[in-house]
Amino acid sequence: MTPTASHSAGHDSQPTGSTVDVRRRRLLPVIDGVRRRPLLFFFAGAYLLSAVALAVIGLPHPRGATNQHPATSLIMFPVIVFGVGLLGVTLTAVTAGRPGLRELRARLSRPVPRRWWPVVLIPPAAILLVLSLLDTSSLPNDRPGFLPYGVAAGVTAGFVEELGWTGFAYPRLRGRLGPLAGALLLGGLWGLWHFPVVDSLGAASPHGAAWSAFFAAFVAVLVALRVLIAWVHCNTGSLRLAQALHGSSTGFLVVLGAPAVTPRQEALWYAGYAGVLWLVVAVVLIRQGPTLGYHDPAPDREGQSGQSPRPTGERVSCAVRPLGRSRDPRRSSSTAHLLSTSPTHEAAIPIQRGQAPSMPFRWGSPLDAAWLH
Repeated sequence: MTPTASHSAGHDSQPTGSTVDVRRRRLLPVIDGVRRRPLLFFFAGAYLLSAVALAVIGLPHPRGATNQHPATSLIMFPVIVFGVGLLGVTLTAVTAGRPGLRELRARLSRPVPRRWWPVVLIPPAAILLVLSLLDTSSLPNDRPGFLPYGVAAGVTAGFVEELGWTGFAYPRLRGRLGPLAGALLLGGLWGLWHFPVVDSLGAASPHGAAWSAFFAAFVAVLVALRVLIAWVHCNTGSLRLAQALHGSSTGFLVVLGAPAVTPRQEALWYAGYAGVLWLVVAVVLIRQGPTLGYHDPAPDREGQSGQSPRPTGERVSCAVRPLGRSRDPRRSSSTAHLLSTSPTHEAAIPIQRGQAPSMPFRWGSPLDAAWLH
């Protein structure tokens, strides 16, 4: 082959600019769909992971048969845990770009007031209380255990999962439904997401005929815990504290779980643990109501005309819109007005003409946009 032919062949093997443009055009509808319905894509991806785990592990055995896939359960649980965390980070990048990833990192590194850190002791205190009460009654098998490796399980699950649940999903649910309703819905979906692996959890697994009771108690635990996680996030804006509270519950369920219980006894003490968590939720609601202590960013200033974009330096709200600038000044004006008068006031940040939103974002504000032009 001559040098000219070799150069020509090498040139042909490289993707041309038109080929790259075609690929980008094919991806644009998908990206636009994700930006328009981020929650739909997030939960579809999360439940797809759950469905794969169910297909691998198989259905639970309510008649008392032994679990036929103990090893696959141990493998699939970290797969879905890491999958939902990666999904949250990926969709943040797709829907909000680099500003969204910086905002996510800011929530991870935001300092937490010292008075909030004792909240992570609620799960172990509740577990010890329930097991101690049951141990002194007619259920002597409910003595707390001590399995130190549960700490690693809790830290991993809490840190990774919350990148999806609190890092991505909850701020958007809160913006749509409100702090309490968003937390309750997310908690229920979070509990059902565990369906394939729940019979592998606990010291008495598989739970046989007590499986349905154990699963119901487990979901009740997660819904109450999700409300508490939402509460600390609404008050501190810290993703790190949400991760710590999640990790505390998951870890201490393993560390302190009663090792000698029967399946029915385990379902009972999980129900007791759920009851204590719901009592804590009741106290939170009495003190702070359904807002869970969350305050929306300041509403738009009065007296602004709805016919023109906001002046530079004004606070505007970020909302989802496709990338690209409009060359039509009338369209630019209407777009800026739409973004600046979003009823949810999702992310109040100062915008200078021709610049991307400055960081850091206001804590706890859902970010559903990539850029403002």
